[in-house]
Amino acid sequence: MFSIHPKGIFFATAFAIVATNLVAASPWYRESTGIFLETAVIVDFCLTIPLLYILCFRHDLKRALVKAIALACLGFWGATLLIPETQQTLIREFGFLRYLGLGVLVLIEIKVAILIWKAFRKHQPPEKVAEKLTTAADMPPWVARLMAWEVALWQKLGRAIGFGKKDKS
Repeated sequence: MFSIHPKGIFFATAFAIVATNLVAASPWYRESTGIFLETAVIVDFCLTIPLLYILCFRHDLKRALVKAIALACLGFWGATLLIPETQQTLIREFGFLRYLGLGVLVLIEIKVAILIWKAFRKHQPPEKVAEKLTTAADMPPWVARLMAWEVALWQKLGRAIGFGKKDKS
């Protein structure tokens, strides 16, 4: 017997949800649906898909919650593109939620920036920076390696212009 990976379940179901909403929001159906379409798109994009993500990746709940918040913000933005501006009533009323979610994501980005700055100041090797970013910031290893490479690049540039050199006294 074979097993289906949660990633496959999530992407297949999310694709089906998005495709269904794209068809439902097409110009052929749009005029007759009114607020029902807006409600359906917002619920699907901002609640169903993020909750499905949490359900599929519940083994790592902390990371899944952060990514679900990001998916909800992305879904809200997608809903604003999908629903014509003249029919956006709920989107205007609940627009502040998008900015709340984006604020949480900005705080996470600040945490990552602080980790990178500390690594830059301590002159840590790229491998150690990548390991720290992977564990502390919950980012994929390939992104952490890329950011560690960037830290090493900034360290080399800093040493070349005289910033970050250690005093010999």
